[in-house]
Amino acid sequence: MKLKFCLDESGNTRTAFFAVGGLYYFFDETNNKKGEHILNYEKERQMWANLKRLSRTIKRTNHWPDLKSELKANQTNHHNKVFLFSRLQDYGQRAISIICNNEAWDQHKRNQADHNLNLKYNYLLKVMLGRCLQSLLPEIKLNCPDNHLEIELKCDERGTGTQFARSLESYLNVQLSTVLPGFTIAIRVLFLNSEHNYSIQYADFIVNLVYLSSYAIFNIPNLVYNDTEILEIYRSMHTQFLCHWCQTFEMEKNLVCLTSSQSSLDLV
Repeated sequence: MKLKFCLDESGNTRTAFFAVGGLYYFFDETNNKKGEHILNYEKERQMWANLKRLSRTIKRTNHWPDLKSELKANQTNHHNKVFLFSRLQDYGQRAISIICNNEAWDQHKRNQADHNLNLKYNYLLKVMLGRCLQSLLPEIKLNCPDNHLEIELKCDERGTGTQFARSLESYLNVQLSTVLPGFTIAIRVLFLNSEHNYSIQYADFIVNLVYLSSYAIFNIPNLVYNDTEILEIYRSMHTQFLCHWCQTFEMEKNLVCLTSSQSSLDLV
């Protein structure tokens, strides 16, 4: 049994917020495991095909010159985002994200090195994954009788090269080694070009939505979207997905972690 994450980021050191997130799901290569939230090769293929069809429909409707080019969330208007999220199918995937308030972070972190975006990215991943794994412990115990869990992280290329991927992989394996008592964890990190990978494009739309909601969560005016529009996108997604967003823990070092659960995130 494997736990797969598909992740992207939104924002940078110059924006008000920095968010990391996307989707995750249990994956069974043997097709022997059965469950609502366990995907096999066929379900995984169908999930990416669903996004591909919707992406091409949006591009055709908006007369894109190149239907093979990547559809990016920050280049997609509100109407098309509602269209996409309301038609994404639930194959057992779940959404996950973590938001950092950059201004508060910079005030809290006096060490200049902590302002480095790569270090911030690593730290956010560690917190987000740690919280997620702890919440999934009952399912992990059920699906991993040998007490070993393989984790695959598919991340958008960040222009940092192979060395950064190996460094992040080592960091996460060490930092998360004790998060599941009695279990061994093996984490593999893959950086992929989003232009050719629908799993990263999927994550891009999710984390972009969460980034836009950051303004509502931290009560800061947003010049691009208002709270009503953001809530409409969330609701359009939740008509299709069984899982909803929730705040899983309160402000901790100016972070908010969002994962799938039975409660919706109130943006008003």
